[in-house]
Amino acid sequence: MSDHRIEELQKTRAFATDIQVVSPITGLVLARNVSPGQRFDKGLEFYRIADISHIRVVADFSEKDHDFIKPGAVASMHY
Repeated sequence: MSDHRIEELQKTRAFATDIQVVSPITGLVLARNVSPGQRFDKGLEFYRIADISHIRVVADFSEKDHDFIKPGAVASMHY
């Protein structure tokens, strides 16, 4: 919950029928452990999100490309 939403609930003392969950990072959702209408306890992991700002790519190259690929070479990848 955002700080603004918590302050609003403290002022109004109204029952929250819905809660917007916002991720602090951008990434790929690996697991979603919550569903609409589900009850939850403190400490429950709602989502597991992978930070994809740095990834490791394992690639296979044919032997004929050996002359073009050297250890430490920089590559770019588009997906």
